[in-house]
Amino acid sequence: MFASVKYAAASAARKAALLTAGLLLLGIGLGFLTAAMWIVLSLAYGTLTAAAVLGAGYCGLGFIVLALASSPRRRAVVPPAPVHNPLMEAFLAGLQAGTRPSRRKV
Repeated sequence: MFASVKYAAASAARKAALLTAGLLLLGIGLGFLTAAMWIVLSLAYGTLTAAAVLGAGYCGLGFIVLALASSPRRRAVVPPAPVHNPLMEAFLAGLQAGTRPSRRKV
């Protein structure tokens, strides 16, 4: 029992560590891509336009993420649990036994 809890905790810790490392690497990559985009835009259009384009892009992405976060989640439809009724089970067992063809030859 404790082994399964220990395994689940270790698995969750590993997943959290990998997720954190992945998000950190994505953040660093996003920083370098932003710097590269700044250089390209500032050389082509000037610093004011570069700032406006990058700011609008990040604001647009932020609004999209906020919209996704605030949208209601769909709940999974869970079928009702089967009712355990011994009388019903006996009836169904008898019904199945009565509808099966017999193996005896008359």
